[in-house]
Formats: sequence, C-alpha cells, structure tokens
Amino acid sequence: DGTMDGTVRVSDTRGGGGAGAVSSGVRGSDPMYLTSFGGNLYYSAKTDVEGRELWVSDGNVDGTSSLVKDINVGVYDSGPKDLVVCNGKLFFSAATAAEGRELWMYDGTNPAAMVKDIASGITVGSDVKNLACLGTTLFFSADDGINGAELWKSDGTALGTTLVTDVNTGGGSSNPGYLTVYGSYVYFAADGINPDGSLGGVELWKADTSGATLVSDIRTGSGGSYPSYLTAFTSKALGATSKLFFLATDGKRVGNFRSASGHTTESQGMQLWVYDGATVSRAFQQTFANFDVDVESMGADFPADFGVYQGTLYYSANFGNRDYIAPAGSVGGDITSWHRVHGHDQAFVLWDDDVALDSGHLYGVQLEVEKGELEVLGSGLARGASVSFNGTLKEINNLATNVLYYPNDGDSGWAKFKVTARDTVNEAYCQGLVGVECKEETVVEQRMIWITAVNDAPVLSLGGGGSAFSAALNEELDIVGLTVTDDDIKADGMMTVEIVATKGRIRVNGRDGLAFDGAGQRGLGEEKEVKFYANIGDVNEALKVLVFECRSAEDGCASGDIVQLLVKVGDGGGSGKGGVLTDEVVIQITIS
Repeated sequence: DGTMDGTVRVSDTRGGGGAGAVSSGVRGSDPMYLTSFGGNLYYSAKTDVEGRELWVSDGNVDGTSSLVKDINVGVYDSGPKDLVVCNGKLFFSAATAAEGRELWMYDGTNPAAMVKDIASGITVGSDVKNLACLGTTLFFSADDGINGAELWKSDGTALGTTLVTDVNTGGGSSNPGYLTVYGSYVYFAADGINPDGSLGGVELWKADTSGATLVSDIRTGSGGSYPSYLTAFTSKALGATSKLFFLATDGKRVGNFRSASGHTTESQGMQLWVYDGATVSRAFQQTFANFDVDVESMGADFPADFGVYQGTLYYSANFGNRDYIAPAGSVGGDITSWHRVHGHDQAFVLWDDDVALDSGHLYGVQLEVEKGELEVLGSGLARGASVSFNGTLKEINNLATNVLYYPNDGDSGWAKFKVTARDTVNEAYCQGLVGVECKEETVVEQRMIWITAVNDAPVLSLGGGGSAFSAALNEELDIVGLTVTDDDIKADGMMTVEIVATKGRIRVNGRDGLAFDGAGQRGLGEEKEVKFYANIGDVNEALKVLVFECRSAEDGCASGDIVQLLVKVGDGGGSGKGGVLTDEVVIQITIS
C-alpha cells in the first residue's frame, strides 16, 4: 500500500514456506511481467519442478498462487513474457520444445493454448514479442521464416492471426519495436523501405488493422532516427492534450550517446521528440544536449517506455558532462576516477587551446595499430591497420566515439595503438591571431591494448528431421545425428556431457574413451541419467547413436506419454577467458 508496514510478501512461489509454496528451498521465483486480468494477478515465475511458467495470484497474503499451465512440460522453461490483456483475453509469448516461441492466449477459464504456430516447422518459433492491444486487436512482432520479423495482428484465433504489412519487403526484417497505442493507431519503430525502394532506416511507423504506413522520415536517407521509448502522455506545458513522446535523432546534433550499456553508434544525438497526430517535431528546440539514457535499465521493462507520474515524464539516465569533453580512458595521459564517471566513451579526445570546439578549423588524424585492424564507423573509410581522416574538432571527436579495434585471429598479448593529429594551416584564421606563428603542429600519442583470448562456446546440433521423435512402448529408439563442434577446443580437449530423460532409460553405444560420473550413470541402458567426460572426438563418437527405451513396468511409461530428453555439453573452460560454456538440445519423444 506504499508503506513499510503494508509491504508484505504475497506468495513464496518457489518454496521455502508460506502461501503458495510448491517446492523446498530458499531461491526466489523471480516474478516478471506482472499483469492484472480478471481480478487476479498473472506473472511469469520459475520453480524447481516446472521451470519458468505462467502463474496466477489473487493478491491476498492468505490467498493462493497457482500454476496456470506447464506449457513446456517438465523442468524446462516456456518463459512467458510480454503479457497483454486484449479483448477480454490474456495474450503472451511462450516457447515449447516442439514449436519454439509463439503466441499464446488464456481466457481465464479454458486451458492456456497456442494461438497459431506462425513459424510452422521451425523449432525456434517465430519469436513473438512486443505485444500491444489496439481496440479488440492484438499487434505484435513475429518472424514466420518467410517475410522476416514484421508486424502481425491477431483476434485470438489462428485464422485471424495474420501479417499486417511486410514493412521491409522480402525476407528482410523491419523488427517492429516499442509498440505503443496512441489515438486510433499503434505506433512503432521499424526498419523499412522508402517509397522509391531505397533503404529508409529505423523510423516511426503507425498501423491499424488495414495496414502500416510511415509517419515521418526524421533522419532522411538510409540512416535511421531510431525512435525509442514511445509514450502517450498529456503535457500541461504543451497544450494539455495527449501526444506521443519518444527519443530520436535527426543526425544533426550527433554527439556522444554511447552508454555503458552499449548504444549503437547510429543512435547518437538523441533528443526528445513529440507527435500530435499531424506533425513530428523536437519537443525542445532550444536544447542540444543528448538524452543520455540508461539503455539497460529502460529496456529491461515491458513495455519499454518513459515513466508517467503526476503529469511528468521520467526516465533512467547516465550522468554525464555536456560542457567539457574528456575521454573515459585517455591516450597518453592519466585515467582518473573523474574521467571514468564523467568522461565520454571514445578512443581519444582532440583539443586545441587556441581554437573553439565549434570552429571550422581543420585537423588531420591518423590512427594506427600494429596488430589487427581499426574501423571508424560512420566515416565511410575502409577498415585497416591504418586509418586517416580530416575534420573539425567537433567532427573528429564525434568520430572518436566510433573507433572499433579488431585483433587478428590468434593474436594475444600487447598491441600498440597510435594517434597522430596534425593542426593544418589556415592562413586566413592564423593571420588574425596576434603573436602566433603560422605553422603546422603535430602531436603523437599511443596506448597499449592487451589482447586476451576468449573462450568460444560449443555448438551442439541434431541433424536429420529435427528434435521430435516417436518411440514404441517397450521398444528401443535410435536417436542419430547429434554432433558437437567447438572452434577453440583442441582434439584432446576434454568436454563434459550430461544426458537426462524425464522418464525411461538411455544407452550410449560408443563408450571408448569415456569416463563416467557415478556407478549408476554409465549409460548401459538401465538409468534415465548419464554423465561422462571425454575428448571431443570420443564425445562425438558416443553421441552418434543414443538408444532410448521407455518400459511400461520399470519406467511407468504409457502410450501417449511425452518424454523430454536433455543433452547438454560443456567445454571445460576452453582455451581462453570466459569460463565454462555450454550448449544443449532438448529432444521430445512421444510414446506410442
């Protein structure tokens, strides 16, 4: 209720005591996407028995929390997310082993069910996300495997779930994001195609059930304005009428917008923009400082938008300094705590005590590295060991935020990064300075870069007809085609393998070179869990054929049962930094 005494735990979903406890332990269930529907609170939560699934609570401390449905049966997550109420139904995105991530619906009475297998035959699913409700129609982003990630709509039936518009025509993806209802349309950011067929970049679009159209090409050309955090809001300062607010860049005030969360270089120069249903404009024409948004924090919520409270917009931001240019880490100078907190995230800073930052005076810069290559994004220059460009102080410092370094494969140890800056002679400007000699000045600074090898993750794949199988009761099933690859593990590098079935028994045919974990887990066909370690060659030999059997008497199997078989491999830490990395495949077996 907003007070300390009135803030209490409603349910211990994962267990450890209290109402709604379903398993023992002290780990939290990490509730997410809390959504009110039909007088109850629905949310995504994780337990030791069902994994992350959809739960419901009546909100009372003495009430109950219960599982709505174990969508991905067993301990595996369906990961319900982006819960939205539309036309009296609860819609959300969830994943199963067979269909992948698709659109699901719950009406509060009948069991939750998948609305439509949009990416039919694709086990990763259509990656449904960014749900928003306009009237009685749900809008969302999905990839059917043909048109790319585009805008879809649904009335809650398979027949009524269709593509709205292929914004990025063909197989390309427009990746609709930040779906927000304003007036009679749903507005979103998308990477579309201009009417003349040229690339339009990520811009502001709107849609209703009849189709989608471009609202405004804020950053003309192929560069996008990247509209973000769309929020319908009534501002007393701007006419006391509801308007659509969002961040975007027109490319004219490009400054430093790279946060610790890693904003892309295209989204620099972000300002607050507003749309009143007819015109798109900057909300504050007199400001030039960037909105330095904390991307990770803002993007973690659903929907990802501004906060609205008592007639005011709120957002999470990084603290920066707009009047003083300083690098977060300097080239040829000391790195202080002040620089780390207030400094701009750029490779180097060029400053001239004789020249103002907004002067048109030109400088030449050469960047060199002794190992690998450099790339200056947005400059149009080719990637290489040496990159040279000219510009004003502002232009060069903007480019300095976009310098990327690529070590060569196999490189390690120290690499020297050198910056050479040349103050070109501008006779007209120089002659106006009293007591100043007109000549070119050059400064050279360098910094050492430490290259650390990074561990690559193993890749476990299942060839053939996919991950769904059928097995006869009391008869063996050969699972063929499992292979594991790892780019940085040596032929004698050890890997761990874990094979677990929800019921039944597993036999490993190729056993040479395998060291098993536990006397009862040796893969002889008498247990449902097998663990071993071996070099990658012997692992692949062992995984060539896995024999599965589900017996009615010993294993409690029956016709119609669905068994999930988890195969998980770990690389033991590989050959570089990053620790142990794993990959897994979930195989679904229907008992007939």
